[in-house]
This record gives sequence, C-alpha cells and structure tokens, in this order.
Amino acid sequence: MTNIISKSFELFVAQPLSLLRNAIVQIVGIQSGNPQNKSVGVSRVGRDKIQMTVVNSDKMCNLLMTVAYKKRLLAEKKLNENQAGKVHN
Repeated sequence: MTNIISKSFELFVAQPLSLLRNAIVQIVGIQSGNPQNKSVGVSRVGRDKIQMTVVNSDKMCNLLMTVAYKKRLLAEKKLNENQAGKVHN
C-alpha cells in the first residue's frame, strides 16, 4: 500500500504548476468500512477541475492538501516577484 501511495504522491508532485494554477484541485478523503483497503486515485472532472480521492488514509490526505497549498503559495510568490520586477513606463 505504501508503494501505491508513494507513486500517486510522486505523480502529483511532478505535475507542472500550471496544472494547479489553471485548474481547481479538489482533494477528497473517504473512510470505507474496510480499513485495510487503502488507495489514492486521480481523475480529471471537467476541463478545469482535478479530483484526488484518498481512501482510508488521513495522513496521505493531509499530506496532499499541504503539498497543494504550498505549491499554490510558491506559484503566487513567483507571480508576484515577476510582476514586481517589471518596469512600467
């Protein structure tokens, strides 16, 4: 199970920042009746929304939410730095 979660996490982190800037990323945590059945799935919902579904793993759900948040902050910081560095006439 850890291997599946690690691969899903690596795929998520490897996505370009434009994916997070141009799409709404929704991370959903689900608890099922079988705690042994853990999984992570990524799917595109429409043109501008990506959903990650984490089953029976609160730690992975929190980790993905934290990474998504930090990537958004980094993208905003870079955008603000680029705008501040432009010369206006």
